[in-house]
Amino acid sequence: MVILLVAALAGLLIWIAIATADPVEPQTREGLLFGAWRVLYDTEAPSTSTLLIAVGVALLLAAAVALLETRIANRDRRSLDEGDTPLSPRLVMAQTRGVFHGPVTVTVLVPAHNEEATLPATLASLQQQSHRPERVIVVADNCTDRTVELARAAGVEVVETV
Repeated sequence: MVILLVAALAGLLIWIAIATADPVEPQTREGLLFGAWRVLYDTEAPSTSTLLIAVGVALLLAAAVALLETRIANRDRRSLDEGDTPLSPRLVMAQTRGVFHGPVTVTVLVPAHNEEATLPATLASLQQQSHRPERVIVVADNCTDRTVELARAAGVEVVETV
């Protein structure tokens, strides 16, 4: 409904702008751009009808994009067609409903580059969570301080990258 209202408003604005338009000749002048290209430009602000047309066209384009996005999202998310959208959440959830796949596990990746000052507090905070992560991996990216040493001392896995 919102998309239809926006499109109707856009159409109304364009209709009003065209109905009230005055055929006025713009005063164009000639100038140089960067001293190389000759350009024509208008020294006056656009007329009200031109602004209304621009707003109307912008609203029409916004309504078209919203309508297209809604159509795509609804078709892909709610599809029951296994041939067209086999990974539709509706299909996947229907196939796995009621099946226990094991407990939920949490793995935390901590990207780190010279985080000697903040890494101990981060790792301590992870261990104080109500559901502690099963694995904590610190990805030490070309560290020149003691980040790797502190991570190993805290008992977490460390992956060093260069």
